[in-house]
Amino acid sequence: MANTLVGSDYLVVTSGLSSWDLDYPSGYQAGDVAVVFNITSVVTGTPGFDGFEQIVAEESTNSRVRVYWKVLSGSEGSSLTMNFSDTTNGVAYLMVFRAAGSDTWTSTDTSVESSGTTNACSSITTKAKGIPIAFFSADDSSDLITHTTASGYTELGDRSSDAAINRMVSVQYKLSAGSSEAPSATASTTADYLSAILVYLEPEFPAGAMLGFSF
Repeated sequence: MANTLVGSDYLVVTSGLSSWDLDYPSGYQAGDVAVVFNITSVVTGTPGFDGFEQIVAEESTNSRVRVYWKVLSGSEGSSLTMNFSDTTNGVAYLMVFRAAGSDTWTSTDTSVESSGTTNACSSITTKAKGIPIAFFSADDSSDLITHTTASGYTELGDRSSDAAINRMVSVQYKLSAGSSEAPSATASTTADYLSAILVYLEPEFPAGAMLGFSF
C-alpha cells in the first residue's frame, strides 16, 4: 500500500464561534498523522487540544495563524473540537495522512511571512519519495484574494471568511519527489500580509525495512 491522504475536512466561520468542529475522515486508524491549520482573528486558542502539538505560530495585525499535528491513536472519535477564548471568524482545515508500514512520525516545518503577491516558502530537503508534504498559502486583506496552486501540488481548497478582513487559505499537498521542496503561490491581488507554511511529515521505519514508496 502506498502512502496516501486518507481524507480532509474544513470549516469556514463567518458569524463568530468559540467552538469549532472538524470531522475526521472515515476509516482513519492508529498511526495515521493529522495536521490542522487555522487562521482566525487575534484570539487565544487552546494549545494542545485533543493531544495536538502546535508547530507553527504567526500573527499579523488582524489575524492569527496556527498549525498543529498529532499521530492518531485511532480512538479520537468522529470529530475534533477546537476551543477559543472568545468568538472568532476564520478558516480551519484538517488533513490525515497514512504511511505504509509505519506508525511513528517526525515533523519538520518552515514558514515565511511577507506581503505583496508572491507567497513562497524557504526550502526543506526531503529524504525519500512519497513522503507527505502540506503547503498552506494564507493571507488577510480587505480584498477577496485567491491563490494559485504550487507546481506539482494538489489543492484541497481555497477558502475565505469575513467581509471586511478576508482571511484566506489555500490548502495544498503532495507526496515528495525525494528532493528539496520550496513551493510558491501567487496571490490574485496585493496583500498586506501573506503567510507561506510548509510541513514535511516523515514516517520512521524499522531498521532494514523496505520503504516501498510509490505515487
